[in-house]
Amino acid sequence: RLLLVAASLFVFICAKAQTHIPNDKIFCRDPFITVDREAKCYYLILSRSDGKGGKLFAYKSTDLKYWDEVGYVFNMPENYPGTDDWWAPDTYYYNGKYYCFVTVSNKEKGILRGTTILRSDNGPAGPYHTIIPDVKLHITPFGMQCLDGALYVDEKNDPWVVFCVEWNGPNVKDKVGEIWCQRLNKDLTKAIGAPQRLFAANEAEWPMRIGEGGMITDASFVWRDKESGNLLMLWSSFSPKYSIGQSISKSGSILGPWEHEKEPVFKNNGGHQMVFEDLEGNLKISEDKGRQVPADRISNAKPCPVQGFFIPARQSVRAKPDIMQRRPPPRNMPVRNRKRLLGFFSLAGACVAEMLKLRAMQTNKIAPRKHCKTPGFHAGKNRSDIFRIMSDIF
Repeated sequence: RLLLVAASLFVFICAKAQTHIPNDKIFCRDPFITVDREAKCYYLILSRSDGKGGKLFAYKSTDLKYWDEVGYVFNMPENYPGTDDWWAPDTYYYNGKYYCFVTVSNKEKGILRGTTILRSDNGPAGPYHTIIPDVKLHITPFGMQCLDGALYVDEKNDPWVVFCVEWNGPNVKDKVGEIWCQRLNKDLTKAIGAPQRLFAANEAEWPMRIGEGGMITDASFVWRDKESGNLLMLWSSFSPKYSIGQSISKSGSILGPWEHEKEPVFKNNGGHQMVFEDLEGNLKISEDKGRQVPADRISNAKPCPVQGFFIPARQSVRAKPDIMQRRPPPRNMPVRNRKRLLGFFSLAGACVAEMLKLRAMQTNKIAPRKHCKTPGFHAGKNRSDIFRIMSDIF
């Protein structure tokens, strides 16, 4: 009887939701931060699988340092066709509801990878339910091998899915991954019109071929910077480590054309990034840290701890590629004084950049670049470190 009581107590303790969990005790890949501005907190919703189907498990935090378990917010329905992969859930607030974009496939039925969409009508903690018919499964185009679909809402409030077409799928040339988009209807249940190709990985200078010779495109995330007004895209590939590149739409439209930075924004073995504004109004980046060259995705998708600390990393996603954006001096200032002031700012900026570059080299952190303005929540050098958050310096 005592053994039975002890066993019951052990099960109860194990089953009880854990609270105040530090970052380095949470294990995950592809972290996506959802901000609940009403409740003034953050959610981290992760994919899980127990061999009986995919699930979503949520954590909640008020400070991005300690997390409470919320529990399972989605359990795959019986006979649901999206049985395989179940990768990288991205959760968005849109039109009063929360939507989760997940990569799924069905190898037995020959259904290629693509993005499906789940919805919660009761806030970010769910429960979530499927909204794409089972016979279709994906919101991304049928017959294309896609992954990492993301939501972008344009200035006309029209929703789009932006997604990567895989280098090893049937729709690409010379094993080069691509990035596409497609407009959606208002409730995100149907695609409108034809999908649009935005660019291929080899149109940027920095990505490199890896593994079987493929050039990867991962995790395209589109957002409009409030300060500059630029429409920017962050996306991941290898250079040679897992890296984040930045592109800018020259027209300000999702359809581009897209211009690419010559070098990665971050190249210290991290990627699958997303951008969010925290509850204090600071711009931040959440990033998957420590991914190796993927011989195959499943064997390399080992969960790693969320762990980090703030460091100055002069990286920015604000400026147009290769252009430092400075605030001009007051227009009523004499021209000579304006030139002197601009010269002073330029010299001071160059000095600070060199100091930070030296510090970065000394501490083996990310090398700073002159047009960047972001300190970082960075995961350090260990292979097990996977998660970092960048915050704006201003």
